[in-house]
Amino acid sequence: LQYARVVAAECRTQHHEQVLQADAFSVLPELVRHYGDPYGDQSAVATWALCRLARNHVPMVLSGDGGDELFAGYGTYHGWLKSAPATRPAALMTGLRGAARRLKRAVSGKPKWVTVPEDPLVNWFPIVGRFFQRSLRSSLWRPELRFVSDLPDEAFRAALGQATGCSRINQAQYMDLETFLPEDILTKVDIASMSVGLEVRPPLIDRRVFQFAASIPEQQLCSMTPEFCGKLPLKNLVARRFGHEFAFRRKQGFEIPLESWLRGTVERRQQLLHNLTDRDCGLLDWFCADALQNVVLRGSAWNLWLLCILREWRLQQRAA
Repeated sequence: LQYARVVAAECRTQHHEQVLQADAFSVLPELVRHYGDPYGDQSAVATWALCRLARNHVPMVLSGDGGDELFAGYGTYHGWLKSAPATRPAALMTGLRGAARRLKRAVSGKPKWVTVPEDPLVNWFPIVGRFFQRSLRSSLWRPELRFVSDLPDEAFRAALGQATGCSRINQAQYMDLETFLPEDILTKVDIASMSVGLEVRPPLIDRRVFQFAASIPEQQLCSMTPEFCGKLPLKNLVARRFGHEFAFRRKQGFEIPLESWLRGTVERRQQLLHNLTDRDCGLLDWFCADALQNVVLRGSAWNLWLLCILREWRLQQRAA
């Protein structure tokens, strides 16, 4: 709020504030009904509320969606950079891989000190799947359903294939532009806004802006020292008017306080356990009871939120 107030004062705009409380979960049935699919991004709750608030005042708004993808603003890009394989001569790499294969055949199991990743996306999936790790998801499925695909790998592989020969940062940007931006970000805003009759226009993904951003050298998009900092062109512009500290403050996502809302009190924890493990909720049609209870008791708030969304979607499907 404090930063929004600074912008409103400097630009002399009308500023409206709304602070959400834990009872915002009451919109969950309506939210799931409008999205139609078990859409799991928690920021949909805040986006929904923001669109309703904006529609009380205006029929159309602008959004900044696309800025992180076009100008390399996500912190996940740093992880992708760090996971880059060390550059070695091709002949040396061939020799190392051959030695590693012979060693793996000679011993039982794979020694921890032998690291020869065959899949170029082996380090990307933990980044994009960080909200429900593969091993945890696999443990949930009932035995007869464990053939279910873990992630839509094909979309990521196709995007990475088209970005072959590009820099590491450009590869990550392109994968997000092909998957995360259209399937998560733009979907979230489009459905939330249209459900309340609000028009949203994202000017940053205009074709001409896109082409301009693609022409900017990587070293002008982000820096690695003293730590990763992306979206430099936009931040430098903002800093001219609002100062360096304002423009280069720590990145903050549009998220809700899941942990306190879901498990902030004993009553909430008990209600959550009942809702997600009750035999009438539908989740046990797919998941093992013991594994599900383990996730509810020990999983992250993101894990629980995804299960809440899936439960509500399942209930609505049953009632349809």
